[in-house]
Amino acid sequence: MYKVAKTFNFCAAHHNPKDTGPCGINHGHNWAVEFVFGGNRLDGRGWLVAFDEIRTVVKPLIDALDHSDLNVELPINPTCENMAEWFHCKVAKVLPGLVETRVTERAGEWTTYAAYTSSEAA
Repeated sequence: MYKVAKTFNFCAAHHNPKDTGPCGINHGHNWAVEFVFGGNRLDGRGWLVAFDEIRTVVKPLIDALDHSDLNVELPINPTCENMAEWFHCKVAKVLPGLVETRVTERAGEWTTYAAYTSSEAA
């Protein structure tokens, strides 16, 4: 299987309204979002997916969130887990072959959302 990945970075604030500790207070991060595409066949250009195609789909999402309060901009509680699923669903609707989306809140702290088939999850 071929895999292609592209990472995007943005700065934004968030808080978890369900947390009574420090994460319940508005704070910021330098976020990273990585999109991993997979497949067994390359297109006529010799690519699984073009980096420019990924950029065209993802950059407007990133630009809308950069230097924002994610609790205001997103329709979800902006935890890493929820954001990984949100990004994944948005991009997978437009670009086929997305197998995994990773959101990094800070170095060493990340979560992954992957849409597995029932046979893969077993």
